[in-house]
Amino acid sequence: CDGSLVFGRWAPFRSTGFGIAVVSEEGELLGFGYGTPPSRVYTAAAAELWAIVTIIEMNPFPPRIKTECLSLILAAKSGTLCATDGSKQLARLWKSIANKIGADMSTLAENGAVTWSPTHRSYAAAGERRLPCGAKLTATDWRATRLVDSLAKMGAAAQRASDDIEDLLISTAKLVTHYAAQLGQV
Repeated sequence: CDGSLVFGRWAPFRSTGFGIAVVSEEGELLGFGYGTPPSRVYTAAAAELWAIVTIIEMNPFPPRIKTECLSLILAAKSGTLCATDGSKQLARLWKSIANKIGADMSTLAENGAVTWSPTHRSYAAAGERRLPCGAKLTATDWRATRLVDSLAKMGAAAQRASDDIEDLLISTAKLVTHYAAQLGQV
């Protein structure tokens, strides 16, 4: 799974999306999809966690999930109590996962249900590079990463503001800078 963010510079106009690819043990693509989480999910990491929530809600037991976001793995390892602490930005999403699995969240990382897979590498790394779990990066991992990246971008683009809005924001930012420079001269 993967998450994506567009209009990151302009907080009120941010849009996130997520992508999910389902691959068999033999490397066959079984299915894929993308979506746009609610507006309260406004970072790429949160969108990726939303993808994990979606996957867990669709399955009676947590399947094996690979994510590129190390902070999500670290949060899962910290356990339910820590991840759902009210001061944590993603506590609400972690609480949803904790309620669904009915166990401490650390079990997701401990039993390998959710693993970190830093697969943003060149194709030449497939078969050569080792993942943190010890397995080698496969061509399937590499292709799945490209697919979910594209799907996440599609999900984010589905709700993004128009190009006219982006142009207006950029020109307004330049105008504000210009006015600030004029004021500085005074």
